[in-house]
Amino acid sequence: MTEKKPHIKTAAILAAVPAFLTGLFLVLQSCPGFCEFVAEHIGRPYRSIAGLISSAMPYSVMEALYLIAIIFFVCFIISSVVAAVKSHRRILTAVTRFLALLAVILWIITLFLYSWAANYRAPGFSEKSGIHPDGCTKEELYTVANYFAGRASSLSYEVPRNDKGVFTLPAPEIIKDFSVAYSRLTEEFPFLGGRVNKPKSMLFSKIMSATGFTGIYFSITGETNLNTDVPACFLPFTVAHELAHQKGFASEQECNFLGVAASESCGDAVYEYSGCLAGLLYTSNALYSADIEAWYDVMSQCSPGVISDLSDNNAYWAKWESPVEEAAESVYDSYLKSQGQELGIKSYGACVDLIVEYYINRVF
Repeated sequence: MTEKKPHIKTAAILAAVPAFLTGLFLVLQSCPGFCEFVAEHIGRPYRSIAGLISSAMPYSVMEALYLIAIIFFVCFIISSVVAAVKSHRRILTAVTRFLALLAVILWIITLFLYSWAANYRAPGFSEKSGIHPDGCTKEELYTVANYFAGRASSLSYEVPRNDKGVFTLPAPEIIKDFSVAYSRLTEEFPFLGGRVNKPKSMLFSKIMSATGFTGIYFSITGETNLNTDVPACFLPFTVAHELAHQKGFASEQECNFLGVAASESCGDAVYEYSGCLAGLLYTSNALYSADIEAWYDVMSQCSPGVISDLSDNNAYWAKWESPVEEAAESVYDSYLKSQGQELGIKSYGACVDLIVEYYINRVF
């Protein structure tokens, strides 16, 4: 029986094309207008189509792809080793197999770069809205934190609670109302409008908790995926945060702000409470570092429901503290910095200036 000759030229071409596209992106990403063009004319249309297709599936396509990828890579490596051992052209077979695997990896990288990475260097919310915070005073921080404490406390009596006084609402009930999140903020900022797809609950939510994540936007499928194992009090805010990514905003600090501002103003008590609670968490954490007495004053005004929910959230995340979470955080920190977010993982707290700037001018 004649041995089939390895198609090394085909494999090389399949790897060369995405390698060229990846290289082109890396070379041109600093050129004025390049990333904005890619984000608007390549990434946005692609994600829109991918989102429409994936939204027809009742499960997270992202999770399915991850499972398929793991199985594929394991099987491919095993079959490649077996093929190389049995082949009379072992080196040629091994090189061909390697190039084929490299082609798959490079196509995934290329798809990510053109569907999402460009958004990190395209104009963000600050540029589009004209809101450019340059820091805030302790007095302004206290004022806004106090505002969220008051609103969250008032709303805490309007949301469902269990016999322990903790906010309780099934995740499907929260997710089904996702479209309300930006119903009012888009009136103030029309560029936030447009169709969004329903977020999906993740089957492996506990794995997300172990790595410290509450949600993830997966640009390759255009999906918003949610960790629904977390305390329900912050889930509506997380929905609004991840929908901001779906709208094309990559900056975590801006999406945190949008998650707060959108849900806090939407008119739905559940979402408004979650947005105020998140706003309180961000501003009070910053206030604690700036003026601990002012922090005590703000927290002393919180209702029992607010205190219960914050305590429940702290207890939940405390049980997931581990080297795995620290490693995942370190990897994501490096990823954010590689995309131009110099604050890295700390950018999750840097939204405070944006929150204070917006609410000082809007509410007071």
